[in-house]
Amino acid sequence: MNFAMNWFARTGWWYRPVAWPGWLLSLLFVAFLVWAFVDIDGRSHSASDTLMNWSIYVVLTALIYLLVAFWARRRE
Repeated sequence: MNFAMNWFARTGWWYRPVAWPGWLLSLLFVAFLVWAFVDIDGRSHSASDTLMNWSIYVVLTALIYLLVAFWARRRE
């Protein structure tokens, strides 16, 4: 993919947003995780139940974020 600008910059193992599309994408991922937490918490019976079920969403969302950020940055 060839983008006109860098959306993300690599910082160690993670990617930080450096342009508005990257920030928008990051905010969408965070909003999804907040929504997933509230949804799971409404159906759970304990704190550990909530965290165990939410951790699956966190891991999968982080993986998708890393893949998108990897493809949306310009190679030097």
